[in-house]
Amino acid sequence: MRETSPFMDDKIAVVMIHIGALRIPDHFWSAAYQVRKYYSGPLYFILHPRERNDPELLRFPKKNMSVFNSAFIDGNPRMKEFEAVNCLGEKFWTWTCTRLIYLEEFMRTLSIENVVHIENDVLIYESPMAHLSNFKKHFTDKVAINPIGEKYSSFAYGYVDNWQAMNFMNNEIMKLLSRGYDALNQEIGEGMVNEMMLLKIIMDTYPDQVSFLPVLPEGPLSKGIEDFEMIFDCASWGQYIGGLPGGEQKGWTGNHHYVGREIAAGKYDIFGPGHEVFPAIRARYGDSKFGELIRINNLHIHSKQLSLYQ
Repeated sequence: MRETSPFMDDKIAVVMIHIGALRIPDHFWSAAYQVRKYYSGPLYFILHPRERNDPELLRFPKKNMSVFNSAFIDGNPRMKEFEAVNCLGEKFWTWTCTRLIYLEEFMRTLSIENVVHIENDVLIYESPMAHLSNFKKHFTDKVAINPIGEKYSSFAYGYVDNWQAMNFMNNEIMKLLSRGYDALNQEIGEGMVNEMMLLKIIMDTYPDQVSFLPVLPEGPLSKGIEDFEMIFDCASWGQYIGGLPGGEQKGWTGNHHYVGREIAAGKYDIFGPGHEVFPAIRARYGDSKFGELIRINNLHIHSKQLSLYQ
C-alpha cells in the first residue's frame, strides 16, 4: 500500500535533500530556517538515517516538518536503474545527480505534487505559496528549473508539478548517461560532465516538458515574469551578492552565464537583502515593466555564508 503525506491538505511541499558521506553542513540549516521565515507549510528533509540524531535536526521546529529516510530509496529498482548507467565518477557530481532520483521517488512514494526543491545553499525571500497559481498556469505536468548559460541549467530553485514530470526528466538524464562519460564529454566540450550540463541538454531538447523560471526581467529568459512579477536566481545574482566558495570575490560575474553577462554589462543596479528586506534589481536602462525595483525570489549563495543574507 502506497504511503501518503501527512500534509496532503497543503498545496506546496518544500523539499531539501542532504545525501552523501558528509554530515549536514551549517548552511543547510540557514536555508531551512529561511524557508520557515517565509513559509509555515510542509517542509521535508530527505536525509540519510545516520542524521536522525543531528543536534540541529532535533532542535528544528517540528510543526509541518517531516524527515524522509533516504534508505527507503537506496537500492530500490529506480535507483538501481540510475546506478547501472551512472558514469559521472566524481562523488560530488554523482550526488548532485542522484538527488534528482531521490526527489522523484520521494514524490512517487508519498503521492506528493506541487513540489519546490531548493538546494542547500539557497535562501528564499518569498513564500512558495505566492507562486502556486502561476506554477500551475505555466508548468502543469512540467518541471521548471533555472537556465544558467549556453551549456548549463540549475535545479537551485525548481518546481516539479508531479512525480511523472520528474520521471520524464530523469529518464532523459539516464539516456544521456548511458552514452558514457567520454562521449558526453566530447559532445559537451567542457572537459567534464555534470548534472547541470545534462539538464541544459534536456531543457533545450524538451522545452514542453522541462521549462524555466524567469531569471531576467526582459528578453527571452523573462518568460512568465508578467505573472510572477519577480525573477529567480539561477546562480549569478547570488554569486554577485555573496561571492564564491570561501566568501571571496563578491561582485563576481561569469561570461558563460546569461545573467552574468547582463550584470557585467552594467544593465542593473543590484541590492542585496536588507534593502526593502528582499533582494532586488533596478534596470539602469531598457524597458523595466515593474517600476524601479524588481524583486529576486531567492539567492543561490555559493559562498555558503548564508547567515549573512538572512
